[in-house]
Amino acid sequence: MVIVYLALGSNIGNRKNNLEKAILLLKQKLFVQRISSIYETKPIGFADQRNFYNLSLKAKTSLDAFSLLKFVKEIEKEMKRKE
Repeated sequence: MVIVYLALGSNIGNRKNNLEKAILLLKQKLFVQRISSIYETKPIGFADQRNFYNLSLKAKTSLDAFSLLKFVKEIEKEMKRKE
């Protein structure tokens, strides 16, 4: 097992619920140990967007880096992330 740190953010829809859902989905393959408070931040470079809710988390996983990236991208796709 390795320790990983992830930063999550949302500025569309119900931002808090989006973060909570993402954490639940991450728990399918990660052992989440700590979750920070939620911080509201202004978007950088795109002032006409809504403020972000951000948090970070610490977790343990047996996934290698590429498998973790694939897993996170699958969650983004399931949650209909817009780029």
